[in-house]
Amino acid sequence: SYELGVKSAWASRQTHLNAAVFYIDWSDMQTPAGLPCGASWVQNSGQATSQGAEIEFFTNLCRNLELTLNGTWTDARLDEDVPLMNGRKGDRVPGVPEYAYAGSLSCFFDVAVDLESSVRVDYHYVGSSQVGYSYCPWCQPGKIPSYSLVNLRLNLGKGRWRVALYAHNLLDERAIITMHDGAAGQYVTTARPFTAGISASLVY
Repeated sequence: SYELGVKSAWASRQTHLNAAVFYIDWSDMQTPAGLPCGASWVQNSGQATSQGAEIEFFTNLCRNLELTLNGTWTDARLDEDVPLMNGRKGDRVPGVPEYAYAGSLSCFFDVAVDLESSVRVDYHYVGSSQVGYSYCPWCQPGKIPSYSLVNLRLNLGKGRWRVALYAHNLLDERAIITMHDGAAGQYVTTARPFTAGISASLVY
């Protein structure tokens, strides 16, 4: 595994920019496998190469406003045919999206004396990825579609107490996180649907 990157701070350390490129020479990669009956296991699936880039950005837009952005590009592919896994040289590695990025915006404000308060909205995007390799004798390998998630959080704190009001998956998207093929079709795991709640904690 090889990585080359840079970490930097600008504007009196109010802005940070980090970036890296990487290259991974992957031997005996572990990959989920399955049969039409639904049985599944994990096995070694030959040689692969993964390369890509990552970037992170953080800045204080003003005294009470913070912006964070990050993104990743990954190109992970087989370097050889893997007949037992129905894989061919050049196939994308299952479960690895080509693109993923996220961002958040936090605002800090005063609503009362000695009461710390902030509101944060964050956004996550994950690109599509393959479920299996290109050749399948009994099916067409599925593809996990891309998805986006938006979360919202209000934080309040005074002394040692912290209270938060939150809303996860604000747009109630049916995001598919994992998928595998079985005898009755495709089985999926989805993100939690829209969820709102409150949490409290005491800091010692």
